[in-house]
Amino acid sequence: MKRIPSNICLIILVGLLGACAGAGYGGGVVVGKAYADLLGTWSGTAYVNDEIHEPTLVLAEEKGALVGHLRGETDGRLPIKGISYEAGILLFIVEIDAGPEGTVRLDWRFTREGDVLNGSFNVDFNGVVVAGTATLRRQPPRR
Repeated sequence: MKRIPSNICLIILVGLLGACAGAGYGGGVVVGKAYADLLGTWSGTAYVNDEIHEPTLVLAEEKGALVGHLRGETDGRLPIKGISYEAGILLFIVEIDAGPEGTVRLDWRFTREGDVLNGSFNVDFNGVVVAGTATLRRQPPRR
């Protein structure tokens, strides 16, 4: 497995942690009965390059479509794109502008098991690809 150089890894992690500028929700698919059960906040642990992170996935319905964003250990939001959910599998993409270094693309794939999303993601940075894993648990609604 190739390793991403530490300076590039930092850019990826800043994006993963939501410290990059970004706000709002990404476009999604039409919400049906199957999607309604995904709405809400999912938090947990992600592992990449022997490092541990704590992402939060927020899924909502906006104008009849499933939309969302990914947050990290800071308050930043990274919009998600290309959301699909079929047969218990949730797929989406996060793209992060790393400035002159290029674009970082994270392809996420989760399998839903009740209130847990188990999955993996690939980080592609200028053709260097590394893989990670993640487990997210549904969080209770805020009151």
